[in-house]
Amino acid sequence: MVFGANTYRAFARMLASGAEEFAVDVVARLEEESEVPSQTSRLRRMTQRHLAI
Repeated sequence: MVFGANTYRAFARMLASGAEEFAVDVVARLEEESEVPSQTSRLRRMTQRHLAI
């Protein structure tokens, strides 16, 4: 992932403030509520299939 200087500083402040837990919760809730599977869900299923082999 590539960030510009301002975005990087904002992201670093967010991580330092503990907001990453909030972000993880938001993403998890959006994945649960969405009718369309997210890329994360698809990758998780692909990984599970490969590990099952």
